[in-house]
Amino acid sequence: MKMLRKADYKIMPWKNGMGETSQIDIYPESANFPDGDFLWRLSSAKVAASAPFSKFENCDRLLAVWKGKGLKLNEHALPPLTPYKFSGDSEMQGVLQDGEVLDLGIVYRRGKVSVDMTSQEFTKEVTAITLESGIHYFFCASGSMAVGQNLLEEGDTVRVDGAQTVKLSGKVGTPYFHIVVRPH
Repeated sequence: MKMLRKADYKIMPWKNGMGETSQIDIYPESANFPDGDFLWRLSSAKVAASAPFSKFENCDRLLAVWKGKGLKLNEHALPPLTPYKFSGDSEMQGVLQDGEVLDLGIVYRRGKVSVDMTSQEFTKEVTAITLESGIHYFFCASGSMAVGQNLLEEGDTVRVDGAQTVKLSGKVGTPYFHIVVRPH
Protein backbone atom coordinates (compact mmCIF):
# COMPACT_ATOMS: atom_id res chain seq x y z
CA MET A 1 0.00 0.00 0.00
CA LYS A 2 1.12 3.50 -0.77
CA MET A 3 -0.28 6.52 1.09
CA LEU A 4 -0.91 9.55 -1.14
CA ARG A 5 -1.57 12.63 1.00
CA LYS A 6 -3.56 15.58 -0.35
CA ALA A 7 -0.84 17.92 0.94
CA ASP A 8 1.73 16.15 -1.28
CA TYR A 9 -0.24 16.15 -4.55
CA LYS A 10 1.54 17.88 -7.44
CA ILE A 11 -0.30 21.09 -8.46
CA MET A 12 -0.37 21.49 -12.25
CA PRO A 13 -2.17 23.72 -14.75
CA TRP A 14 -5.02 22.24 -16.72
CA LYS A 15 -4.04 21.23 -20.22
CA ASN A 16 -6.22 24.08 -21.56
CA GLY A 17 -4.72 26.53 -19.04
CA MET A 18 -8.10 27.48 -17.53
CA GLY A 19 -7.50 26.15 -14.03
CA GLU A 20 -5.34 23.93 -11.83
CA THR A 21 -5.47 20.29 -10.88
CA SER A 22 -3.84 18.28 -8.11
CA GLN A 23 -2.14 15.22 -9.57
CA ILE A 24 -2.68 12.33 -7.16
CA ASP A 25 -0.86 9.60 -9.11
CA ILE A 26 0.44 8.91 -12.60
CA TYR A 27 1.65 5.73 -14.28
CA PRO A 28 4.39 5.16 -15.04
CA GLU A 29 5.80 7.43 -12.31
CA SER A 30 8.35 8.83 -14.78
CA ALA A 31 5.63 9.85 -17.25
CA ASN A 32 5.15 13.43 -18.34
CA PHE A 33 1.62 14.73 -18.47
CA PRO A 34 -0.03 15.51 -20.85
CA ASP A 35 2.77 14.74 -23.33
CA GLY A 36 1.48 11.28 -24.11
CA ASP A 37 3.75 8.77 -22.37
CA PHE A 38 1.34 8.13 -19.48
CA LEU A 39 -1.06 5.18 -19.22
CA TRP A 40 -3.27 6.87 -16.61
CA ARG A 41 -3.36 9.89 -14.35
CA LEU A 42 -5.57 10.31 -11.28
CA SER A 43 -6.23 13.89 -10.17
CA SER A 44 -8.59 16.22 -8.35
CA ALA A 45 -9.47 19.74 -9.46
CA LYS A 46 -11.43 22.73 -8.24
CA VAL A 47 -13.85 23.92 -10.92
CA ALA A 48 -14.53 27.52 -9.92
CA ALA A 49 -16.25 28.69 -13.12
CA SER A 50 -18.07 27.18 -16.06
CA ALA A 51 -15.47 26.39 -18.74
CA PRO A 52 -14.54 23.93 -21.48
CA PHE A 53 -12.84 20.74 -20.37
CA SER A 54 -9.42 19.80 -21.73
CA LYS A 55 -9.35 17.28 -24.58
CA PHE A 56 -7.18 14.17 -24.41
CA GLU A 57 -6.87 12.38 -27.75
CA ASN A 58 -7.05 8.56 -27.64
CA CYS A 59 -8.04 8.63 -23.97
CA ASP A 60 -11.17 8.00 -21.96
CA ARG A 61 -12.10 9.79 -18.76
CA LEU A 62 -14.03 9.09 -15.58
CA LEU A 63 -15.08 12.08 -13.50
CA ALA A 64 -17.08 12.58 -10.31
CA VAL A 65 -17.92 15.60 -8.16
CA TRP A 66 -16.95 14.97 -4.53
CA LYS A 67 -17.64 18.44 -3.08
CA GLY A 68 -20.25 20.93 -4.20
CA LYS A 69 -23.74 20.84 -5.69
CA GLY A 70 -22.93 19.36 -9.09
CA LEU A 71 -21.81 20.00 -12.62
CA LYS A 72 -23.25 19.62 -16.06
CA LEU A 73 -21.01 18.22 -18.82
CA ASN A 74 -22.66 19.23 -22.07
CA GLU A 75 -26.22 17.99 -21.51
CA HIS A 76 -25.30 15.37 -18.88
CA ALA A 77 -26.06 16.30 -15.25
CA LEU A 78 -23.34 15.14 -12.89
CA PRO A 79 -24.70 15.16 -9.31
CA PRO A 80 -22.29 14.71 -6.40
CA LEU A 81 -20.67 11.28 -5.90
CA THR A 82 -21.83 9.99 -9.32
CA PRO A 83 -18.99 8.88 -11.65
CA TYR A 84 -19.42 9.65 -15.35
CA LYS A 85 -17.40 8.15 -18.22
CA PHE A 86 -16.75 10.09 -21.43
CA SER A 87 -14.31 10.20 -24.32
CA GLY A 88 -11.29 12.43 -23.94
CA ASP A 89 -11.67 13.19 -27.66
CA SER A 90 -15.04 14.91 -27.06
CA GLU A 91 -15.66 18.64 -26.80
CA MET A 92 -17.02 18.99 -23.26
CA GLN A 93 -18.35 22.15 -21.65
CA GLY A 94 -18.51 22.10 -17.86
CA VAL A 95 -21.32 24.20 -16.38
CA LEU A 96 -21.53 24.66 -12.62
CA GLN A 97 -24.95 23.95 -11.10
CA ASP A 98 -24.71 26.04 -7.92
CA GLY A 99 -21.22 27.23 -7.04
CA GLU A 100 -17.76 25.72 -7.37
CA VAL A 101 -17.08 21.99 -7.11
CA LEU A 102 -14.16 19.70 -6.41
CA ASP A 103 -13.89 16.78 -8.79
CA LEU A 104 -12.02 13.49 -8.89
CA GLY A 105 -10.99 12.30 -12.32
CA ILE A 106 -8.89 9.76 -14.11
CA VAL A 107 -7.62 10.08 -17.69
CA TYR A 108 -6.47 6.80 -19.22
CA ARG A 109 -5.24 5.40 -22.52
CA ARG A 110 -8.05 3.80 -24.49
CA GLY A 111 -7.25 0.18 -25.37
CA LYS A 112 -4.26 -0.01 -23.00
CA VAL A 113 -6.07 -0.03 -19.65
CA SER A 114 -9.64 -0.31 -18.41
CA VAL A 115 -10.86 1.65 -15.41
CA ASP A 116 -13.87 1.46 -13.08
CA MET A 117 -14.81 4.13 -10.53
CA THR A 118 -17.47 3.60 -7.90
CA SER A 119 -18.74 5.86 -5.15
CA GLN A 120 -19.45 4.04 -1.91
CA GLU A 121 -20.16 4.78 1.72
CA PHE A 122 -19.59 2.83 4.88
CA THR A 123 -22.63 0.78 5.91
CA LYS A 124 -20.74 -0.66 8.90
CA GLU A 125 -17.65 0.64 10.64
CA VAL A 126 -15.25 -2.15 9.61
CA THR A 127 -15.29 -4.35 6.55
CA ALA A 128 -12.78 -6.58 4.79
CA ILE A 129 -12.85 -6.63 1.00
CA THR A 130 -11.03 -8.92 -1.38
CA LEU A 131 -9.46 -7.02 -4.26
CA GLU A 132 -8.94 -8.59 -7.66
CA SER A 133 -5.76 -8.04 -9.65
CA GLY A 134 -5.07 -4.49 -10.80
CA ILE A 135 -4.23 -1.15 -9.21
CA HIS A 136 -6.78 0.04 -6.62
CA TYR A 137 -7.22 3.56 -5.31
CA PHE A 138 -9.32 4.48 -2.28
CA PHE A 139 -10.12 8.22 -2.10
CA CYS A 140 -11.68 9.70 1.06
CA ALA A 141 -14.44 12.08 -0.08
CA SER A 142 -15.42 13.38 3.38
CA GLY A 143 -14.44 12.95 7.01
CA SER A 144 -11.84 10.24 7.57
CA MET A 145 -11.36 6.53 6.98
CA ALA A 146 -8.66 3.87 7.16
CA VAL A 147 -7.37 1.42 4.58
CA GLY A 148 -5.35 -1.15 6.50
CA GLN A 149 -3.15 0.89 8.86
CA ASN A 150 -3.32 4.02 6.66
CA LEU A 151 -5.52 6.80 8.07
CA LEU A 152 -7.00 9.01 5.34
CA GLU A 153 -8.43 12.47 5.87
CA GLU A 154 -10.72 14.16 3.34
CA GLY A 155 -8.99 14.29 -0.06
CA ASP A 156 -6.30 11.68 0.77
CA THR A 157 -5.80 8.51 -1.28
CA VAL A 158 -4.31 5.06 -0.75
CA ARG A 159 -2.99 3.00 -3.68
CA VAL A 160 -3.12 -0.80 -3.35
CA ASP A 161 -1.36 -2.91 -6.00
CA GLY A 162 -2.55 -6.40 -6.83
CA ALA A 163 -5.02 -8.94 -5.53
CA GLN A 164 -5.30 -9.03 -1.74
CA THR A 165 -7.73 -8.62 1.13
CA VAL A 166 -7.80 -5.20 2.80
CA LYS A 167 -9.58 -3.89 5.87
CA LEU A 168 -11.56 -0.67 5.45
CA SER A 169 -12.84 1.25 8.44
CA GLY A 170 -14.76 4.47 8.86
CA LYS A 171 -17.84 6.05 10.38
CA VAL A 172 -21.11 4.77 8.92
CA GLY A 173 -22.14 7.07 6.07
CA THR A 174 -18.60 8.25 5.23
CA PRO A 175 -18.33 8.48 1.42
CA TYR A 176 -15.31 7.28 -0.54
CA PHE A 177 -14.35 6.34 -4.08
CA HIS A 178 -12.84 3.05 -5.22
CA ILE A 179 -11.03 3.25 -8.56
CA VAL A 180 -9.70 0.08 -10.20
CA VAL A 181 -7.17 0.23 -13.06
CA ARG A 182 -6.53 -2.92 -15.08
CA PRO A 183 -3.66 -2.75 -17.59
CA HIS A 184 -4.29 -4.88 -20.69
